[in-house]
Amino acid sequence: MNVADQPIDTDQTEKAQLRHTVDGRITLLLLLAGVLLMVDSALLLNRFLAAGEEGVEKCQRLEKRGDNHLLVEVACQSDIDPDNSQVRENLYTPFSFQPIPINRADQELLMTVRGIGPRLAENIVRYREENGPLTSGSDL
Repeated sequence: MNVADQPIDTDQTEKAQLRHTVDGRITLLLLLAGVLLMVDSALLLNRFLAAGEEGVEKCQRLEKRGDNHLLVEVACQSDIDPDNSQVRENLYTPFSFQPIPINRADQELLMTVRGIGPRLAENIVRYREENGPLTSGSDL
């Protein structure tokens, strides 16, 4: 029997085509995300370098506004009231959104997660020290 005369398993062919299409779309999305991240990082670096070249003596940091992160001028660290919770929250706001290792993160890293303040972060660390690692969401 000739290869051309053999029946074709259409289910396997369709599955392979679908898998190829999905893999291609995922790869494209990852490439686009990488390009956007590089462009955004380059823009932030250029802004930061330009500010330094102009001789700006003011302190600068990244601040989240809506869905964007902007380089903004702020009071220098020595002028900031350390007891101000809004200032403390802004100091620990992460630039990227990556998962953190909750069973290894210290209090400062835990505070970068939206909704976790100093007290909850301290309680999580204390719970881990007393009871071992967190194993489910109900442990929180």
